Amino acid sequence: MPGKVNIHAWRLFRNRLATRDNLLKRGLTLDSVDCPSCMSFPEDSDHLFTRCSTAREVGALLKQWWPDWPFNAASIEELWDAIKRTKKVGEVIGLAYLWVLWQQRNDKVYKGKMLSVTGIVNSIQVQALLWLKARSKFGNLINWDGWITAPMDSVCNNFTLAPR
Repeated sequence: MPGKVNIHAWRLFRNRLATRDNLLKRGLTLDSVDCPSCMSFPEDSDHLFTRCSTAREVGALLKQWWPDWPFNAASIEELWDAIKRTKKVGEVIGLAYLWVLWQQRNDKVYKGKMLSVTGIVNSIQVQALLWLKARSKFGNLINWDGWITAPMDSVCNNFTLAPR
C-alpha cells in the first residue's frame, strides 16, 4: 500500500481523521455536522465507515463478493478486529475499503459528486488488486476474472506480501 494509505489508516484508528465531529472538537464552524453521504446522522468515523447507509450498502456488496467481510461491524475497532482475523489479503481489501470510502466522502464534500455504491465497490476491488499485484511476488498470478469471481481463491496458496 502507498504510504498515504498507511497514514490514513493510522489516523483513522487514532480518531484523527478530519471528520466533522473532529473538526468541531478543533473549534471549526461548519454549516452541517451531518454525514455528507447519507445526510441523516452526524459524521464521525464509526458512522462513516460502518453505520452510514452508503457504508452498509457497500458492505453488503462486499460480503457477496468476499464472504469474510465483517458486514455487521458497528465500529471501526470491530471492523478492523474482524478483518485482522482473515488472511493478509483481507487486510488489503479492508484498507482499500477505508481508503476508497474516505476518497468518496471527500469527493462528495469538495466536488459535490460521488460514485454509485456499485462504483465504490468496483473501485475497492480494483485498488485492492493493484496493491496486491504490486506487493506480492506472486502478483502476476492474480487475474481480474478470478479476483472478481472469488478473491481468496484467485490468490496463490503461498501468497506473501513483499516487505516494505
